[in-house]
Amino acid sequence: MTMGMKYISPVLRIYLLLIIIFIIRTLPPSNAVISGENFSGLDYNNDTGIADAAHFQGNGKFLAYSKDDNKLDGKTVAIGPNRFPF
Repeated sequence: MTMGMKYISPVLRIYLLLIIIFIIRTLPPSNAVISGENFSGLDYNNDTGIADAAHFQGNGKFLAYSKDDNKLDGKTVAIGPNRFPF
């Protein structure tokens, strides 16, 4: 233990550790093919289909990706998409 650490209370140490864990868990992976927020649906059937709810403030999007991570299609859909035949 370093000299400066022994004066930090155990509660503060746990709090700082939780902050570090939160930051690490919320960082997107550097090799992410698909990134974003508010995904409300996911389907996998050889290809991947994703419903993006767009913050539920307007029309959402349907996005399709191949097994090779290439974007296949994208369509604007109604508010709050979460189920779709794929």
